[in-house]
Amino acid sequence: YRWTKTAVAKGGRKVYRRTNAKICRSWRAIVLMANTELKVKDLFDEFITAKVIQNLSDRTISYYKENLNYWFRFKQCEYINDYTKLDVANYIMQLKNSAVTDNTINTRLRAIKVFFKYIESEYSLVMPKIKLLKTSTKCKQIHSIDNLKKLLEEPNFNNFVQYRNWIMIQVMLSTGARLSSIQNLRIKDVDFNDGYIN
Repeated sequence: YRWTKTAVAKGGRKVYRRTNAKICRSWRAIVLMANTELKVKDLFDEFITAKVIQNLSDRTISYYKENLNYWFRFKQCEYINDYTKLDVANYIMQLKNSAVTDNTINTRLRAIKVFFKYIESEYSLVMPKIKLLKTSTKCKQIHSIDNLKKLLEEPNFNNFVQYRNWIMIQVMLSTGARLSSIQNLRIKDVDFNDGYIN
């Protein structure tokens, strides 16, 4: 509770303020003691269930499962409060020594960070803070004008591979679809009568 200096001086408010502070500290101590026996496995299952309830995609759920399991295999703790800031630092160093890129390290750290934030919000525990690594942005090399002209040239229609690749390029240019979306297209997704791709 917060009061101004003027309010604290009136009517015994100062004593009341101290009493509330003691209650808050005592309550926090009780919460922390109660949460010292929270098992990692149970919290992981609870976390995944919470993400499923949030209606996250299967791909996102798989991302959390995969990257958190990397962390659990590195540091096997039965109870959640056994994790320390040093464990996180050692994990990052192990990944760096394994020639893993900084972007991949950040991908794995993000999953742990979200998991720890969930623990903090649900159980009032103070988990190790995780900072992502600074990464440099690399400029992607683009095709030259001559290469683009070659890509757009009509292929040999008797050559299946050339014809297929040319069609894929035309569809991507016309729709803005990504390569993965084109690869997953099925005949039922194409409306040949109206000229639409669903």
